[in-house]
Amino acid sequence: MQYSEVKEKLLSLFDRKKLMVMPKEWEFFNEHDRSIKRIGYVVNLTPEIIEKAHQLRVDFLITHHPSISELKDECYKMLEVYDIIHTFFHAPLDDADFGNSRSIAVALGLINCKKIIPYQYDYYWGITGELVEKTTYEKLLNKLSMILNETVKGYKNNDTLIHKVCINAGGGDDINKLKEALDHQCDVYITGGYNLDFQLYAKYRGINLMIGSHTNTELMGIQNFANLLTSHTGVEATKIDESNY
Repeated sequence: MQYSEVKEKLLSLFDRKKLMVMPKEWEFFNEHDRSIKRIGYVVNLTPEIIEKAHQLRVDFLITHHPSISELKDECYKMLEVYDIIHTFFHAPLDDADFGNSRSIAVALGLINCKKIIPYQYDYYWGITGELVEKTTYEKLLNKLSMILNETVKGYKNNDTLIHKVCINAGGGDDINKLKEALDHQCDVYITGGYNLDFQLYAKYRGINLMIGSHTNTELMGIQNFANLLTSHTGVEATKIDESNY
């Protein structure tokens, strides 16, 4: 499949009007029309990731995050040398119906889902939803750990059964975001970030926390992105291993 066709399908997965209002939240690099046989997907962009992509013979690499500024020049140089096209989609993937927080909500079986925690314009970071049946904190924590394939840290701050859940994948360790979950009467707040002030405020307000890694809470979104992009195309989607930062 030609790159121009892949790109057109990729853009069709998002609301193009919304993309235009936040152009710094997504980017294509090293573009040129060529045959795309393998798309690699991963959350972060680093020289190590690009080296792995090259070894896996990836033609087009999609990530959730851009490289950090200190690694940008090295990453771009490697992408050019290895002839790998790259794109990242940050806020658009956080907001997408197949994106990060929504993917975890689907895996947990949540119903009556609603986007919350606005970022800018019509973009949202988080989502709330309800469990079909109330469950214990411990059972939900175990289920989430299995979904994310890691040991999720739990901070239990009340003994009530869990019914309403807020998910803010990635770096959601922000008191104002936590306040919005409380405003929506959520019993637990799931995210991929942690800081002391955030934990202390959660304990004070009596809301449970479940903290996974930043990377693993966003992995399902980028995986869905790659699978949708390659569906019915003959192009292979390949996961690139990375640490669960």
